[in-house]
Amino acid sequence: MARGQVSARLTTTYRAGGVDAGLRRVTDFLGRPFQTATGKEAIAAARSVIRTEFQRGGYYNSGGSFVGWKPGHDFGDKRAKNPVLGGPGGTLGRAWLGGPGGYSKTDAGGQSVTIGVTLPWAGVHRGGNPVRVNRITVVRPKRAASGGSGTKMHYHLGLRLLAWISEERLKAGLRIPARPHALNNPKTAKAVGDVLRREIRKALR
Repeated sequence: MARGQVSARLTTTYRAGGVDAGLRRVTDFLGRPFQTATGKEAIAAARSVIRTEFQRGGYYNSGGSFVGWKPGHDFGDKRAKNPVLGGPGGTLGRAWLGGPGGYSKTDAGGQSVTIGVTLPWAGVHRGGNPVRVNRITVVRPKRAASGGSGTKMHYHLGLRLLAWISEERLKAGLRIPARPHALNNPKTAKAVGDVLRREIRKALR
């Protein structure tokens, strides 16, 4: 499982004589921005940044710069995916974009929304929770195969993923580098902010 959160908060300075109708509409909207139709557009805007990350094969860091992921490599007798992680159309990319395994959950007050995926292995590819961008996860077999020789992991990867990997290599450990995505960054903040600012301008007309 992996997730990220987007939030918006309003600080209002009241003028002498009260608040005009436009500012009231803004206050009402920003009191619960993610419970509105505009909030759904903001969620879509955040996901558009994630789509770009999967298309380009990298992530936007906290400074707003784009950092490429480490390239993929062959997995047993299975060739490396291109683009890495399958791009926006891969299982993980589709989930982050709201497809199977993906979700968005707005808090009770409507001021923040959590976007995430429920795939159990998603956190490994993203770099853990909290995310460590240079993390390396090493995976080794844990159980012997039932009714035969070798490990359960060997047959699972071969029969389910069509990736036959030698028992020797599995015991040495499969190294999975972090490929961060969907982090808090200026690119996502601007995409969401642009949607919210557009609604504020409309309310003040």
